[in-house]
Amino acid sequence: MQRVLLINQGNTDNLGDKAINLSFRSLLEKYGSTVDFAGFAQTDEQFIDKIDKKKNYKLKSFVKKRLPNFLIWFFKYRKKIKKELNSLDNQNYDLVILGGGQLIKSKNVFAYCFLSWITLLRRKGYPIFVVGVGADDQFSFIEKVIYQKCLAQVNNIYVRDKESQAILNRIFNISAQPE
Repeated sequence: MQRVLLINQGNTDNLGDKAINLSFRSLLEKYGSTVDFAGFAQTDEQFIDKIDKKKNYKLKSFVKKRLPNFLIWFFKYRKKIKKELNSLDNQNYDLVILGGGQLIKSKNVFAYCFLSWITLLRRKGYPIFVVGVGADDQFSFIEKVIYQKCLAQVNNIYVRDKESQAILNRIFNISAQPE
């Protein structure tokens, strides 16, 4: 029986991300794997609620648009990701799956989260597979460098569509297989 660590955005309040997480987990468990889950960027569970968020939305939106993504990652996500992995520290995984969903994104903190996960997982020597991911096609210079470095370190990449396959090949010179 394989022990698998599944990392994706299954903790967000996005129902599509939750469905991807549930489907992946169910499929892996159906074939006899024991599956642990970790949030990719959103490490704490979010729920759709009826609370009016407009009172804080304007301030958060203003700050988010003006802060570089690196600073947002550094202060909000860096420690959470390390803590998330450390909480699973007693486990020994046969493989780690990053995916699915739109995890190769631009103009947000995902590049830095990707770098965090790859760096921490490589230190532990786990085989890493990127599975069922989509990719944007407009990246900053630093995002290109980060994704190029990270994607070159994984064992294999399976993208969710031919467009994402072409983007990874064209922008990062990375070969990926469609699912």
